[in-house]
Amino acid sequence: MFRDRATGRAYETQNGFNSFQPSIVVHAHEMLINAGTYLLAALPLVQVHGYSCAHMNVCPTDIVLAPAERIWNLLTDRRKLAEWTGTRLAHGPAGPLAAGDQFVLRAGMFRLSLKVVDVRPPWQLVLDVRLPFGVTNHEEIQITPIDSDSNRVTFN
Repeated sequence: MFRDRATGRAYETQNGFNSFQPSIVVHAHEMLINAGTYLLAALPLVQVHGYSCAHMNVCPTDIVLAPAERIWNLLTDRRKLAEWTGTRLAHGPAGPLAAGDQFVLRAGMFRLSLKVVDVRPPWQLVLDVRLPFGVTNHEEIQITPIDSDSNRVTFN
């Protein structure tokens, strides 16, 4: 079990690995906003070259009852992403996402800088996300079709 010390929320792990399956619609945006808290509050620190750091690999995944194009639109329309994640778009180019694009979301006083590394519509989106407190997350979002109206969405 993984317990977020900041909120007290508990997540079940699978086979003892650092993976859990929260509902993507309800919890995925909380992971983005609170990722610094999850990393800093939930993990043991490891000494690397005299510095303390934490490493974590989590792959939240869930089945979403929607066509891949609808999910893709939610993830790649900056304004819809900001609305869904409870943030606001502070800076970013208009139009469809393309590799190399950068945009900034704000959550209160926190700034989330996102750089688009790779885009393969409507199946894969790769981002480098700079979070508060110097945390950088390399995020690969996979949309895997199950049938015409449902897909498995995995954040890694």
